[in-house]
Amino acid sequence: MAKLYRQLAKKLHPDRERDSAKQAEKHALMQQLSQAKKEKDPLALLLLAQRFLPDHELALDNDMLRHLEKSLKDRVVQLNQEHQALKDGHDVKSVVWRRFGGGNKASRQHDLDKYRYQLIDSADELRDKCAQITTVKALQDDLKIRVNQRTQLEQAFFDFGLFM
Repeated sequence: MAKLYRQLAKKLHPDRERDSAKQAEKHALMQQLSQAKKEKDPLALLLLAQRFLPDHELALDNDMLRHLEKSLKDRVVQLNQEHQALKDGHDVKSVVWRRFGGGNKASRQHDLDKYRYQLIDSADELRDKCAQITTVKALQDDLKIRVNQRTQLEQAFFDFGLFM
């Protein structure tokens, strides 16, 4: 692991780069590399090596294999926890994930398109309604209805535990 780190550090060190844009990129990569070394994360080192040292002959000794196995198991646990938090969470990200996160890419795109068209239709209906309101009294009546609907919606969200 130390040998791989040294080879990556030599390749990615920002001081070896003359172009300032590439220097900034390499600075960020060196931070990733340093973090991987600090956390003894062989998976991150291997991914960096795959990207920046494609011809590197990888010698996985028992120590590195143990670290890699532990790292992969820890990552699986972390991903399972994040997945469970998305499934059970009450924040906006969790609600959006539950609404649009299932299925394959095509079905997610279909659901998003369907929702987008519903929003467009709602906006058109609202625009038509606004065009029909010509007096202050009509505006007040419409606003009372909308406030009542919003209150009912908020109560429903509260009942389902979406707002605390």
